[in-house]
Amino acid sequence: MGDRLYQAIRGNIVAWLALFVALSGTSFAASRYLITSTSQIKPSVLKELRGKTGPHGARGETGPPGALGAMGAKGENGQRGETGLEGKPGPAGPGAMSFNTTVAQGSGKVTLATPSNATQLTGECSAEQKEAILRIESTNSEGLAVTGTRSQEHTLETIGFAGPSTVEARGKFEAAFDAISENREVDKFAEIRVEAIFAEHCHFLGMVIPPS
Repeated sequence: MGDRLYQAIRGNIVAWLALFVALSGTSFAASRYLITSTSQIKPSVLKELRGKTGPHGARGETGPPGALGAMGAKGENGQRGETGLEGKPGPAGPGAMSFNTTVAQGSGKVTLATPSNATQLTGECSAEQKEAILRIESTNSEGLAVTGTRSQEHTLETIGFAGPSTVEARGKFEAAFDAISENREVDKFAEIRVEAIFAEHCHFLGMVIPPS
């Protein structure tokens, strides 16, 4: 009896050992297997695991402004625009009245310029006084205003004249005006720059810019 039992155990020991290893290996594998990706789960099971999408959360507060970025590179120059249309000529301004006049001694007063503001510039070469005489005059009785400078015998004087009709500059060698004149009625200024030189004849050289 004992020999038969021994023979039975001996004949099946390999089978028992294989069964034990197989059971142990399955248990070990089950205890160590980890799911690291949803691709390891069946799609039907994965669908059941996923819940419904919840409502959107409240919007967060605006973050602070970011730092100013670096300046970009300079762009290329744009194309040159077309030339615009030529403008119309403006109205002509008042032309300057220039003169270069020689007056003989004793020939009386000569009109050098009339600047259209009821004033005039005259010159005289006095034979008795032996001097050149320049006058800025009003052509009516409303009075005259003259400001600027005058030169008499190389002495410069400031003018602030307001009188009935005439202001003078005279000299045995030279006389000059650099002034503006106004007739009180017309109320427009003319610019006067003139020089007179006394010699055998009196020579008057100058320019008058009439009012606009």
